[in-house]
Amino acid sequence: MLRLYALLSAERSGRLAVGVIIPRSVCPHAVGRNRLRRLLRESIRLVCRQRPQLVEPYAVLIVRWIGTPKLPCKQLYLQQVYPLLQTALEYAQKTEPPVGTV
Repeated sequence: MLRLYALLSAERSGRLAVGVIIPRSVCPHAVGRNRLRRLLRESIRLVCRQRPQLVEPYAVLIVRWIGTPKLPCKQLYLQQVYPLLQTALEYAQKTEPPVGTV
């Protein structure tokens, strides 16, 4: 499960600042946490290319992994992480926008 924190952009500069948080409770080994970070960053790149309207209103996007994944971190692939991020961004579009504006 992913949790998104985002700040709206008052003017679109073209750059999206991205932060990825993977707590130690999700994966006890640094190798696994780094793998999840790489997978989430690549998922964000794919969303920016394939569905830019999902990230267009944001200047800052912070993604935090909540809970332990169903598979061990070593067995997760982009095909499993990308839909989670896409669903979280679609849900964020439907709910009220965040209070902060940059």
